[in-house]
This record gives sequence, structure tokens and C-alpha cells, in this order.
Amino acid sequence: AGAAAGALRPVGIADSAKAAGSSSLFAQRVLQVVQAIPRGKVASYGQCAAMAGSPNSARQVGKLLALGLARGGAAPWQRVVNASGGISLPPADGRIRQRQLLEGA
Repeated sequence: AGAAAGALRPVGIADSAKAAGSSSLFAQRVLQVVQAIPRGKVASYGQCAAMAGSPNSARQVGKLLALGLARGGAAPWQRVVNASGGISLPPADGRIRQRQLLEGA
């Protein structure tokens, strides 16, 4: 049985990295950084990129997360926000779910 249309599915680090134009090493570092964000805290895409060793790669962090690197349950993707501290996702792509997760719903 295939995944339902629009359903999130786990994507491997190598697959996400390749699709986002990133190295698997950078993708692994991003995953580690995102996993280290404590409950109740957030970090920006830029902060995650810097902590992963590539401070100018905020967009790559976003691409990796959007491609499912962390959405498969491997990391708390909802704790990564834009530079203003806001949610960058359009409503259809998880903005409501991200807000619910951040608020503990």
C-alpha cells in the first residue's frame, strides 16, 4: 500500500541531502543540531546552520527539514523557526501542526 497523497513519510538523510543539494555530512549535523534543541525552546534556520558548521546555509537547513529529514520523527523539526522567531511554513504545509507542537497540543 502506498502513502496517502500529501502524507509525510520518512526520508533518509542521504535522500534528503541529495534532493536539497547538501552533503550527507551536513545533513547529519543538521539532524544532530535539531535533535539537541530542548523542549520549550526554538532555534532559527541560521542558528542551526551555524551550529552544523555552515553559517551561510540557513536555506539548506530549511530545505532539508522540508524534504522530510526531521519530519519522519527523527528530530523535533517544529522547533526550527525563521530569523524573526516565526513559523515560515504555509498553512497547507504544516503551519498549524507546527504551532500545535510548539504550544504542546
